[in-house]
Amino acid sequence: MAKFCSNCGAQMDDAAVVCGNCGAALEGAADVQPKAKADPMAQVKELIAKVPKKFIPVIGAALAAFVLIIVIALIATSGSSKSLIKKYEKAMFAEDSKSVVELYYTFNNEDYTDLVNGNWKKLLNNGFYDNGKECSYVDYLEEEFGDGVKIKKVEILDETKYSKDDESFEDIVDRLKSVENSYNEMIKFTDSSRDEIDFSADDVKAVKRVTYKITFKGDDKTDSAIKTAWLIKVKGGWKFVPDYYSYWD
Repeated sequence: MAKFCSNCGAQMDDAAVVCGNCGAALEGAADVQPKAKADPMAQVKELIAKVPKKFIPVIGAALAAFVLIIVIALIATSGSSKSLIKKYEKAMFAEDSKSVVELYYTFNNEDYTDLVNGNWKKLLNNGFYDNGKECSYVDYLEEEFGDGVKIKKVEILDETKYSKDDESFEDIVDRLKSVENSYNEMIKFTDSSRDEIDFSADDVKAVKRVTYKITFKGDDKTDSAIKTAWLIKVKGGWKFVPDYYSYWD
């Protein structure tokens, strides 16, 4: 014979002592109460209360160390190759020459940085064409992908790190020396008041070759391109290798 709740009239299972609809106890089982949910904070406070006071500083130090590890991990992630490349691609897309230059190694030389800033716009829009006419980087992307084009995703496909004993490390250092020599030669013919670059191979701590895929999405289509970036680790962190000097005036 079916049972019904005397409070709300809902049908109850034969073995039920509490109504699943309204929570009222079945007549004759008034002392039965729904099981209370555990309070996690109350449990934590109870456990802390049981810890001898002499151990509390040790536990506090352990918690502080745990928080520090999380912070370090977040900082490391923020300076990763993917983070650096995403900043670069977004700055390129926004045609933000200042932000692009800040991602490149500029020898800690203010005159060199100014020169790069002054010429970056030309490089940024060099070699892109729309219907046979030279155009900006963004105009090219809009022609390729349609209006509303944006960066959809940046993915790291391969990352190789080289130590000072590797041949690729020497190649990057040689490239930096070439940039140094090229800039210092320009100083002789343009403005002798500029500070010369004083580059030391010891400034470079490590080198990375990163292959990545960037996906663009527009109104017309979505497509990806594979790119390669060379990065160097210097005092200020990881930077792009400057290899654009041949485009300068």
